[in-house]
Amino acid sequence: MLIIDDRYEVYNDNLEIDKFYKVKDIETNSYVFLKKLEQNKNIKDSFIPNLIDESTMILNLDSKYIANILDVISYESTYYVISEYFDGISLLDLVNNKDLKTNDIISISKQIISAMKLCDERGLYHGAFRLDNVFIDKDYNIKIYDLGITKANGGVNIRMNNNIAFLCPHQLNVNYTDKESDFFAIGIIMYYCLFKKMPFKIGVNDREMLKNIDKGIDLNKDRTTALSKGLVDIIKKLLARKNKYSSYSEILIDLTKIMYVNADIVETKNTEYDEGIYIQHKKSNSFMIKLISIIMCAVVLVIVIAQL
Repeated sequence: MLIIDDRYEVYNDNLEIDKFYKVKDIETNSYVFLKKLEQNKNIKDSFIPNLIDESTMILNLDSKYIANILDVISYESTYYVISEYFDGISLLDLVNNKDLKTNDIISISKQIISAMKLCDERGLYHGAFRLDNVFIDKDYNIKIYDLGITKANGGVNIRMNNNIAFLCPHQLNVNYTDKESDFFAIGIIMYYCLFKKMPFKIGVNDREMLKNIDKGIDLNKDRTTALSKGLVDIIKKLLARKNKYSSYSEILIDLTKIMYVNADIVETKNTEYDEGIYIQHKKSNSFMIKLISIIMCAVVLVIVIAQL
């Protein structure tokens, strides 16, 4: 058994870098998550003090979707980030062991987008989204980890273990991170949830990864059903170089729309083949879709006007 900082009881003596471990906080007699990071050429000298500041901002968010950073420990060239514990598994493990339904992916995505919308309103971004730092419980509630790490490093992704598969083009090009970086990474996460593979071949370095992104994604070979078509359209827009999303509200509107479209498709499949019944369901659902779209657009318009 290993005791870190005379406080955290670790049951694994061989901690791997950049992985979450459930450990016991002796002081509070509760469980927490511990992640080990090591100094590399991408980490700046101001990283640890900045991360402590960022942890305070994250705590003030008071979001059920975002994990708080509880403690930061620096020992020589090794850093330990202590975060709140969440009784779930990583999204990566979930997807690799289960086929998610389209509505499950939509629900998970809406939680992520809602959390990041709040962050954006407070001037925060993630900058290091991956499938393994989004956790999910048995009821499909999520918790986002590693928020604050990239921002604490001056917007430069720390690329621990050369993990560059979720970086956007301008992160790879000029080490610049912003809201659009998160759009891109969320698009990759949604793509993986839907197809169980990455949209781009993973390069061994930044330049090769950028070349692979420039080749684009080939969706023709993937089996896109009527239920998932709307989700694919959102993913394509999140990963696009042009005609991209400009706000989290826009993404939420599109996710809400396809939830009702999917409900319409499912009901059409399950309805009796009586022409009168079919037409009645179809009209009712079409009206609801239009009504929801109008309401959501009005909400966004009010938000935009309020910000002017």
